[in-house]
Amino acid sequence: MNFYFTSVCEYCKHLLLKLEQENVTVQNKVKEREMALEESKNTMTKTTATSYDINKISHSDDLVLLHTGLKSYPFFTWILNLVKPKLPHIQYYKGANSQNVKSYQANKNQRPGPKRLLKPENELLVVLMKLNLNLSEQFLAHLFGTCSSLIS
Repeated sequence: MNFYFTSVCEYCKHLLLKLEQENVTVQNKVKEREMALEESKNTMTKTTATSYDINKISHSDDLVLLHTGLKSYPFFTWILNLVKPKLPHIQYYKGANSQNVKSYQANKNQRPGPKRLLKPENELLVVLMKLNLNLSEQFLAHLFGTCSSLIS
């Protein structure tokens, strides 16, 4: 060290003061980074939330026809109301064994696994857009703010 100290205690006091100053600096940086992280999380939440849904087209029968191939929004809601009671027990195709009736279906229980990320009306919209417009799973996932494995 370049410092000259008359006793060890002065040297220790100097080091302690320097460490306290560095600690304050590090704590300030941590607070800044925590605030930046929180801001990033808020931004991600806003961008990953559903960015497209049926409400954006329900006001126009022409838009409903363009997106889904159905003539009107009331017709869309009629179909939705037909399939809605079946949604809690629905089973998606995952190979040859997926056609077998599962115990939760036979007992009319909720399907196991994570909760749905899309509302039922948006799930129907995705299916109809896929069938009508032949859009890729990746594009639909991006459009609805989810991952492509949930769309396929």
